Amino acid sequence: MIVKPSRIAKIRFEKDLAEKILLDTDENPGGLPLMAYLLEQMYNKSDQEKGFTLKLYTQLGGVGGAIASRATEILELLRKNYKNVDKQLHLIFRELVEVNDFGEPTRRRALKHELIKDKISDQIISQLIEARLLVTSTTKKDNLDDKQVIVEVAHEALLREWSTLRDWIRARSEDFIIRKNVENALVDWIDGGKAENMLWPQEKLNEVYMAFERLGYQINDSNSISENLRQFLRPESLRIIEKLEDFNVSHAERSKIGLRLDELGD
Repeated sequence: MIVKPSRIAKIRFEKDLAEKILLDTDENPGGLPLMAYLLEQMYNKSDQEKGFTLKLYTQLGGVGGAIASRATEILELLRKNYKNVDKQLHLIFRELVEVNDFGEPTRRRALKHELIKDKISDQIISQLIEARLLVTSTTKKDNLDDKQVIVEVAHEALLREWSTLRDWIRARSEDFIIRKNVENALVDWIDGGKAENMLWPQEKLNEVYMAFERLGYQINDSNSISENLRQFLRPESLRIIEKLEDFNVSHAERSKIGLRLDELGD
């Protein structure tokens, strides 16, 4: 895939370098265009006599360095054409990244129509896809014939090597972990028939509210989070006040509710 075209162009590879490049770009949806960009960078910076060397590959930062350089170029172009680009990118990439319990970022897939909030975000997403920093695929909607477009990062190296994105993810890593925990709890709550005893107490919800605010979510906006998630995150005080409207609630239970409301400050 690499060696034959390079022979035609009269470019020599250091031993095992071609295999390393293939290995480093393998199994990523945007691997081929990223490889092409990397080879172009190597060609522009290589010594024609020495050809492509492992030293040059390392100096360029390998695959991660190539995608980081590409992302920086695109970011500068976006900043020239749009206002508040960094905020827009945060709102886009927050849906395309997860952070595991070890603080390591991984890719997350999202529906394209859910990423698009306005005309500007639509244009930015399209340009990121055109630059092959993001890639798309399609999936059927349930059992219907309608297809939905899925978006994800082209290569996970983008999350680790592009400093603009990497530093933001690190700063918000705890918030991403909280979001993941909430989403897991939401699935359990729905599977459990939305049982009341599976809802979180206010002390835990307060942490979620702050994390979601830092990530740019608006809890009370149906366009920001799903209806099920809004229900799950309802303030505990509202939930237990509704109990008081039930005439079947015992006097003892009403007393407990009153004490709890005092604790919550309502």
